[in-house]
Amino acid sequence: TVERSIRIDAPVATVFEQVHDLQKNEAWSPWKANDDSMRITYSNKTVGTGAWYSWTSDNSGTGKLTITSSILRQSIETDLDFGAQGQAKGYWRFSAVEGGTQVTEGFRTDLGRSPIARYAGLFMEGMIGGAFDQGLASLKRVSESLPAEPVVIAKPHPNDKCQCAPADRSAMALLRKDSCYEVLASGADF
Repeated sequence: TVERSIRIDAPVATVFEQVHDLQKNEAWSPWKANDDSMRITYSNKTVGTGAWYSWTSDNSGTGKLTITSSILRQSIETDLDFGAQGQAKGYWRFSAVEGGTQVTEGFRTDLGRSPIARYAGLFMEGMIGGAFDQGLASLKRVSESLPAEPVVIAKPHPNDKCQCAPADRSAMALLRKDSCYEVLASGADF
């Protein structure tokens, strides 16, 4: 198991979205940044459980990452398929801390009984850990540069007929354009 953590001065919602949406990974991921020959193909769905991307590269070979589990703003689990080089599991943990988010990225694989594979596993910490450090630092830079998106919790008016003043309607239009809602709470993060 290889694991790294970092504290990011941005809301959990902002940080989680950068990892959860696979297309946003290109802005901070060390894998493509360090490999100009890498070509990435995305599934039609790029967010949440079932989303995947595959890669081909002269330097890194071929592979596929699939999100297998996602708990909104808490965790993401992935399967990694490196073809003949084997499979692995990846994971992300997100927790709110004062003024930001604590993020943990991890990687697990079964090296089996082969002495050669076990010997190679001794170098995994340095190779993968270094890439995780680089990626988490980039994720921090990207996440901290983004504006915190407001979060609004609301419920529809019981009769779904809007009686709001025009000023109220503009704020509530963020939720649904054809009716208005009673705003229960709002803020940068919950």
